[in-house]
Amino acid sequence: MIFSARYALAATCAFAAFSGGAQASEADFLKRFHGSFSGNGSVKMDAKSDARAISCKVSGTSTATSLNMGGTCSAGMMSKNISASLRATGNGSYSGTYNGIDGSAPVTGRRSGNTLVLSIRGQKPATMRISNTGKGFALSVVADKVQVTQVSLARTGGAQIASIAE
Repeated sequence: MIFSARYALAATCAFAAFSGGAQASEADFLKRFHGSFSGNGSVKMDAKSDARAISCKVSGTSTATSLNMGGTCSAGMMSKNISASLRATGNGSYSGTYNGIDGSAPVTGRRSGNTLVLSIRGQKPATMRISNTGKGFALSVVADKVQVTQVSLARTGGAQIASIAE
């Protein structure tokens, strides 16, 4: 299926809605992943293909230092299960893995304020940028200098659920 669909969840897991002027502690930041999210966007298979509509539904749990998310991203009649795990490694840095249609790949990145930038170092390297939009978040994935994924996700099911203590 579309290689970029696997990036959608990884990026989703990398950042959740945070509003406020100062940078949140990592524990405060991570607890915003706890809950359910859904949204729509577009995905391209490569630089020459047309963008296709994509929709994703994901849910997550978090601790003071980690998060785990899983869900489904769909494009037309095709649907794939995807998941990701991230751990805050100190000073705004993150590392982990995502599991998509091409298997598992390492993810590393850094958070600054309301934005997280992740590098995916798999068979198809890419960069994800996740930005806060208030009650949800927006993400984009760039591979080979081409934006291949763009998704906006909103929290579903009401208010944010408190973080699980580690």
